[in-house]
Amino acid sequence: MELFKITCVTCKARLSVRNPEIIGQIVACPRCNSMVQVQPPQGAPTTTMPEPVESAAETPPAPAPEHAQSEPEGVRTEEVSLQANAAVAKYQLVAWTIASFVVGAAIGGAVLLLRGTPPTSGVETSQGVTSPEAVVEKTLSEDVPREALIENIEESPVESVEPNVSERSDQSRLQSEETKAEEPNELETTAPVPEPVAEEAVEGPPPVEETREPRVASRFNALDIDPANVDLEMFDSPPGERSLADPENADSTDVVLEETAEASVESTLPAARRDPQQLQNKETPSAAERLVQVIPALKVKSMPLGDYLVLISRLGGVPISIAPGQLQMAGITADHEVSLDAKEIRLAEALNRVLGPLHLELTTDGTQAIVVREEATKRRAIEYPLDDLVNATTSVDALVGWVQQFVVPLGASPLEELPVMETKGTSLRIEQRQEFQYQVLLFLERLRLARGVPPRSRFPVKQLAGVSALESLAGRLDAPTTFTFSHYTQLDEIVRYWQREVGVPVLVDWPALAKLDLWPDSNISCAIENKSWQQALDTTLEPLGLGWRAAAGGVIEITIAEKVHTELQLELYQLRQDLGGDTEKMLASLRSIASERSGAIEYDSAGKVLLVLQPAAGQRLVWQRLVDEKLVAGD
Repeated sequence: MELFKITCVTCKARLSVRNPEIIGQIVACPRCNSMVQVQPPQGAPTTTMPEPVESAAETPPAPAPEHAQSEPEGVRTEEVSLQANAAVAKYQLVAWTIASFVVGAAIGGAVLLLRGTPPTSGVETSQGVTSPEAVVEKTLSEDVPREALIENIEESPVESVEPNVSERSDQSRLQSEETKAEEPNELETTAPVPEPVAEEAVEGPPPVEETREPRVASRFNALDIDPANVDLEMFDSPPGERSLADPENADSTDVVLEETAEASVESTLPAARRDPQQLQNKETPSAAERLVQVIPALKVKSMPLGDYLVLISRLGGVPISIAPGQLQMAGITADHEVSLDAKEIRLAEALNRVLGPLHLELTTDGTQAIVVREEATKRRAIEYPLDDLVNATTSVDALVGWVQQFVVPLGASPLEELPVMETKGTSLRIEQRQEFQYQVLLFLERLRLARGVPPRSRFPVKQLAGVSALESLAGRLDAPTTFTFSHYTQLDEIVRYWQREVGVPVLVDWPALAKLDLWPDSNISCAIENKSWQQALDTTLEPLGLGWRAAAGGVIEITIAEKVHTELQLELYQLRQDLGGDTEKMLASLRSIASERSGAIEYDSAGKVLLVLQPAAGQRLVWQRLVDEKLVAGD
């Protein structure tokens, strides 16, 4: 019969059948180890292999057992050889067992005689006195007939060895092996004594170098099955164990996998998934109503502010958020430590007692609680000195132009009132909300810091924005990570785990996530294997419609992808060297890879500072280009 093909019903792999003798049997699929029954092609005639040619031998072959004579003519030559070899091996095993028993008995008797006889005496025989050592040596060297050694063993016909054919089920083979294991002494009482059979005297084809049992499907291993379909290989195969689909073993199998486009399709499951059965019902009491709950006692000591907000959020069951910019205006970071020791206190009061001294305050918006800078919307008029920043390459008008180009767009909106700006000599007077005034102050102070000019305010700019946000996080974001949440886990639990592992504060923009119906208790499953934290966060957050961005103070903020790609951020990158004559060429290259949305990129040659106003996605592209060109001073 010519080679034909079958299809695995489980993985749809095409299998080529090389041996017609396995027709009707159940074999293991080389790809998925599922059981497949070999069905002949329709209309194919049944063929058998010719009888093996008998070869002359000095001794006639042993008569075949009755059940072997009834085998079909298609038995392979390897099975005949295997039968003969198995019979020889069994007879040799019995002979060696009996011989070992006799030798052991002889040695034991000799030892007993030696202990019961004086050291100078020997064993008395008809030929004189012989030493025990000589008795043992003689016993071992004599060719004792087997009949004399096993007089009490009843003779019986030689037990035939079943041919190792594939029609015998795996279950029966295992049962027979277990039975033999339970009766280890059966050979000593019932087994017949075989005569030595020379291997070359067995008629039939020459023995093959290696005999194989029919391949069977590997046993089911529950650890190989991931209930959440997480595509991770958690356990390796034991050394020496080969897969049925191993290319080195492909030629020795009866069923060979035929690669097709359908069989090689890889899983397209996302790295993170929401629980489809979780119903998010946020028609709950507002955040203000939840925060009036009274707790018997609350005592914290030197707890980071970010962790304290998470604690109150879990106690009240309400999302509490704080933006990195609000922390920056307060002159602190998310790691700022707070303490509280109170009894019978409302959750809102527990927040206000900690936030008040930091010039922060609690606000609520429906189901959300948001922490903001105190009096951030208050309108003020401030005059900024520029005389120390004016030099041969930078005039007052140029500095005012940078403020309009890089700071004003940060708070611009269709309904936003533009700031009133007025130049007085080498000073700039601005009237606008207080949160805008902080942006101007930070910009000018960072420019002074880059140029090596002393600051003009008491603001801790070196602590909060001495280097760019991406530069401050580069060491941690490039570190590798592996994590698996195969069971659906609450989103805030996963974020807390990320914070512990990456070693920097991770803030969540819960008001933005609420637009995607994502809340702290939303169930998520995700898995990452050996990727950098940048890649891990991108891969995990993207399927959820989220993204991340580096923020001032060494903070990672998680928000919606729309903000990552559209909301502008201002960064000042301190370069290692002056761009010189390549300035315009480099600026044009950076502008080409940055976001197409409104933004700006300029270069301050006096301080070797690159001014970049771009969304977080564009900032990452610019930063990576500076790293590749080895232009960043801190890389």
